[in-house]
Amino acid sequence: MGTLIFLLLIAGGAYLAFSYVPPWIAYRAIQDQMLDQARNATLLTDQQIAVQITVVAKEWEVPLTERDVTVTRTENRLAIRAEWDVTINHFGLFPHRVHFAPAVDEMILPIAR
Repeated sequence: MGTLIFLLLIAGGAYLAFSYVPPWIAYRAIQDQMLDQARNATLLTDQQIAVQITVVAKEWEVPLTERDVTVTRTENRLAIRAEWDVTINHFGLFPHRVHFAPAVDEMILPIAR
């Protein structure tokens, strides 16, 4: 009986862990895209940066639109921020809302002409 309970707990824990993995991978993919866009910021406009981030978000099925992406550019810095929520249902009974807010703040260098 103890072994059965132990196996059920392990199976339940694995199920919960696998339900959290895809949203976290999507978070990391979007954060990596933000970093790439910040590094290429001298070549792109703020709107182009937001579009590229939302393209990655759509690939990962993240509910993120261009309005949810904030691009702030100063003379030598670029900050990109976004926020979204994902609801994860535990065993189809208990919804849990997870808030994601990736942010990147990078120094940008002017293009030498």
